[in-house]
Amino acid sequence: MGTRVIGLGQRLAGDDAVGLEILDRLRAEGVPRDVELLEATDAASLVSMLETPHRVLIVDAVLGAGMPGEIVELDEADLPAARVRLLSTHGLDVGGAIALARTLFGAHAAPSIRILGVPIAEVTRGSPELSPAVGAVIARVASVVRDHATRPGFARGSAGLEPATPVKPPRAPRAGSA
Repeated sequence: MGTRVIGLGQRLAGDDAVGLEILDRLRAEGVPRDVELLEATDAASLVSMLETPHRVLIVDAVLGAGMPGEIVELDEADLPAARVRLLSTHGLDVGGAIALARTLFGAHAAPSIRILGVPIAEVTRGSPELSPAVGAVIARVASVVRDHATRPGFARGSAGLEPATPVKPPRAPRAGSA
């Protein structure tokens, strides 16, 4: 079974573009043939992309899930109870898009959907740049996405992350410490 990886975000909205930047990294490094990389600018455009026989991994910016630069892993079943907000600019959020796709497509919707979120502090409209904290995690998240996409299934915590639990990046040693 293949994997459809969907990067969600807008390139001119600062850290909201993190999902798209991760896809750019994956394209540059290469992915296996059975991994499909797609971009969605909002949750409404995500709906049609969920009509697939393949499992889906959504990569998006999240608010309220930890410090910028961490990684949060969610199963679609975690979304209603999660205390995170997957970004949306048009009223339909990611959880709503998944529910709508399940209703519209039934058995033709993706058999499994997981979300890898990167916490951000804010959306900066008109900015093509990621913040340093979010930019620093691109390679790590791309590695986690690749790991998920090439495994046989989406087991909880399959990339070493717990659902809805932020994973902090390693801290650099302080100047003058050994």
